[in-house]
Amino acid sequence: MNKQQLQEAEEKLQDMKNEEMLRVQQLREGLKISQSDNLGELSLYDNHPADIGDATFEREKDLGLILNTEDKIAKIDNALIAMQEGKYGVCEECGKKISEERLQVIPYTTLCKDCKKEDEILEKESYPVEGETTFGGIRDNNDGVKNNQFDGEDAWQAVARYGTSSSPFDAGSTVGYDE
Repeated sequence: MNKQQLQEAEEKLQDMKNEEMLRVQQLREGLKISQSDNLGELSLYDNHPADIGDATFEREKDLGLILNTEDKIAKIDNALIAMQEGKYGVCEECGKKISEERLQVIPYTTLCKDCKKEDEILEKESYPVEGETTFGGIRDNNDGVKNNQFDGEDAWQAVARYGTSSSPFDAGSTVGYDE
């Protein structure tokens, strides 16, 4: 990147940062108001939780937006630091130059296109621990083969052994009501 392009990128990053900072400030201002004041209620104790569920959801969504925006601000700050160090536009994984087209679209990126793809593949492959134990670890290993040790059909068969809505559950080996 030449000096003019670098200066334009820095201005773009500063503008983005200012927009995101304003967004966070506005979201935080909205969260300063208590939920009961926001709903116009004197007290939330007499309400069923479902009555205020949508307002609670919106507040949680705002908190998520704040976290996401703060994360974006941190990425912008990292890009500005990389500019000062002369490392802007260089992939932090492989050290290759990040394409100018990519930097135009995502000026705060620190990964080239190939490394970002690899990063996304690794994210997809990371599987929560809970999934390893549920139904024997059913998951697609990106090769099209699924581990079907104990799948949904097997789960139904295991549960159905104790009876279904069409069989008496307490009669042992009885198959149906006709027996």
